Amino acid sequence: CETPCTQDAYARVTGTNPSHHVGAERPVDTVSFDAAVRFCERVGLRLPSEDEWEYACRAGSSSAYFHGDDPAELLRYALVERQLDATEPVRARAPNGFGLFAMLGNVMEWCCDPAGDRRQPCRGGSYQTSAVAARCGLRITDERECQSWDLGFRPAADLPPAPARCR
Repeated sequence: CETPCTQDAYARVTGTNPSHHVGAERPVDTVSFDAAVRFCERVGLRLPSEDEWEYACRAGSSSAYFHGDDPAELLRYALVERQLDATEPVRARAPNGFGLFAMLGNVMEWCCDPAGDRRQPCRGGSYQTSAVAARCGLRITDERECQSWDLGFRPAADLPPAPARCR
């Protein structure tokens, strides 16, 4: 999806909004891995794998940061970040090269690791992550039950199969 799941979308599907940082266009936060999976299943989507998430974040770049390795851009990001003590609307900053918003620095995003048992990966860095640490390769794992103020998710869809002549 272009953005992390918003509180508005989550509330429309589940009838609840567990978020600490309230705002219809802010990402839903304080959602466990299992709650994110249930949401995705209800709307016919799924959580991305870590590889899919990182590919989407990098948007065809080899840069560590989706906004590039330009020191001036990193400084701008750091200055904006110092003013944040909460999530921000999902389209508050420019999208990456694939047109995806808020890949870094808003909420960490649950990803799916089929081999994961009690722990699942989270990617992206949140508003609490420093500008230098909030990079495409940032990875943490957390308990599936974790519900943190800086943890949300981004649904993903399976691509339709290619026509038979293209396989």
